[in-house]
Amino acid sequence: MAIVTVHSFCFGFRGRFGDLVYRKVGDSTIATPRPRKARFTTDAQTATRSKFQLASKYAKTQMDRSDVKELYRTAVDQKNRSPYLVAISDYMKAPVIHMINTSEYTGRVNQRILINASDNFKVDSVRIRIVDESGEVIEQGLADEHKLYRNEWVYLTTANNSVGKVNIVIEVRDLAGNMTEANKGYKCLDPEQAQVSGCDR
Repeated sequence: MAIVTVHSFCFGFRGRFGDLVYRKVGDSTIATPRPRKARFTTDAQTATRSKFQLASKYAKTQMDRSDVKELYRTAVDQKNRSPYLVAISDYMKAPVIHMINTSEYTGRVNQRILINASDNFKVDSVRIRIVDESGEVIEQGLADEHKLYRNEWVYLTTANNSVGKVNIVIEVRDLAGNMTEANKGYKCLDPEQAQVSGCDR
């Protein structure tokens, strides 16, 4: 706390000026620091801070792997000016699944399931899982990256399926290990069942 000598120009002055609060006590004016509002951290801010710390740790580890470091170097730009910063950005953002196309799938072998997915750096893998209503896996496997279209992935089915109603689950992972999961919803392979249940065909 500071005691300020009263001059004619500030006689009786009270209130806040800058970072100080002035109060008149007798013939003196007392200046005290302006009270600061307590800063509260939200759960979301805490989670982001913790994830950033993990991202920094991940990036430092990857910089010791020459092959991965060179991969990240290919994405260096004006925003992320080093492989290290690209690695941090990769860790902070999970992949995004834009589209799941099951129109060609009728429960037979060698039928295509198409997925459109992207990542701020690179989609590392796309896994398909076809399950029945009880959750039992009918088949699963990795999709292949489309040779012509960016962000497109193709899965060819490997099993004939006699189950009338299935759910198709997609798992997309990036190089940093982030995983995004989505499902198409139940698809009725039997046209008559589709009309009754209203599920996707």
